[in-house]
Amino acid sequence: MEEPLAPVTRADFERFAAEIRGEIAAAVAASAPAGEHDVLRDILGQLRVLKWAMGLALVAIMGAFGVLYQGQADLRTELRAEIRAEISGLRAEISALRDEMHREFKAMRRDIAALGERV
Repeated sequence: MEEPLAPVTRADFERFAAEIRGEIAAAVAASAPAGEHDVLRDILGQLRVLKWAMGLALVAIMGAFGVLYQGQADLRTELRAEIRAEISGLRAEISALRDEMHREFKAMRRDIAALGERV
């Protein structure tokens, strides 16, 4: 039959934490060659490099968005100019057709008036 677990006290927890801290310190000391930086300093240096790399990546991404926005704005301006030119051309064609229709109606009215005089 198993014994029931004894409650963990604060002293037990502190002793266990001290053992783990000692093991971690021993492992770090054993792995670090003489004259090298502390492991934590290496990690912090790598994090600084990572922070700078992420900052540069963010700047590059934002720059790309700026270039895309500028290209889209230029394209929109160009398309508006083309559409306005096309609409202007269509208005000129419609105006020319309307003038031609008015001339034909005037000619038809003259022809009808001429027929009325003959009769």
